[in-house]
Amino acid sequence: MPIKPHNSDRWPPRVKINIYDMERRRIKTSKNTRFDLNDNLMEPWPYTKRIVFLGMKTLSTNWPIWDEESIRHVEYLIEYDLNFDGNEVVISRMTQTVGQPCM
Repeated sequence: MPIKPHNSDRWPPRVKINIYDMERRRIKTSKNTRFDLNDNLMEPWPYTKRIVFLGMKTLSTNWPIWDEESIRHVEYLIEYDLNFDGNEVVISRMTQTVGQPCM
């Protein structure tokens, strides 16, 4: 878990979010800790389903590594963000490696 607990509905501090389409082309980048997935990904999308790949890093000294707890927290934020607006979400991790630096 981050050194300093992150009890917020915001993304981690000093975050950079990259979102990719099915062909792994970057379609969105944001450094906004209040980046809304529904507003940016689902509202402009004309279909009811969408598959995207999300990459995230943070330069916060409170988030040194992506341990299991910090990854689960980000997955929770993704689900919360999309479910709040009435979307159903299925998360599949692309990486099997836990313990990588957050930057």
